[in-house]
Amino acid sequence: MTLMETLVSSLLLGCLGGMTVTFVRGALVQARWQQARREALQTAQVGIDVLAREIRMAGFSGTGQPLPRIAAASDDAIEVIADLNADGDVNDAHERILYRFDASRRAIMRGSGGGSPQPFVRNVAGNGFRLHYADAEGQPILPGAGGLPAALRARVASVEVRLQVNVESGNRGQAVSVPASALIALRNP
Repeated sequence: MTLMETLVSSLLLGCLGGMTVTFVRGALVQARWQQARREALQTAQVGIDVLAREIRMAGFSGTGQPLPRIAAASDDAIEVIADLNADGDVNDAHERILYRFDASRRAIMRGSGGGSPQPFVRNVAGNGFRLHYADAEGQPILPGAGGLPAALRARVASVEVRLQVNVESGNRGQAVSVPASALIALRNP
């Protein structure tokens, strides 16, 4: 093999190696992005599913006594009530459930039975948790600065939950953002 053949083969091998590195790096970046998207989708979907189930149960009374469905409501917080164990009160675990957005933690916090709220959905975008209320005719009920007063909370027939989760993809600070929403009809009178 001559010097010229060695140089040409080295040049071709270097080009092939460079193309391989570029291809593999692109595939790894895409794989990290897809993994972050899957994580964000799963987080958003689980959050919406649990919120929807617990909001739907608002006002349930195992004793048949009428209960207020919503104890507090604003555009970024809701507290629902249900008597799940039919003991005639709503002071037991999981009978008073509070969801609220904590901007400093970028999380939806969930408090149950008067306990300290704990992070429920993390990596929520700023203003990424919004609640919209409507009456039986579908007309919006807009919370004021102090939330909905009791008379308006009693008229709420549905709650629309909007959630946006951001997860870092690991690709130079790029975040994957996934929106999710659900329209929840309150079942119990």
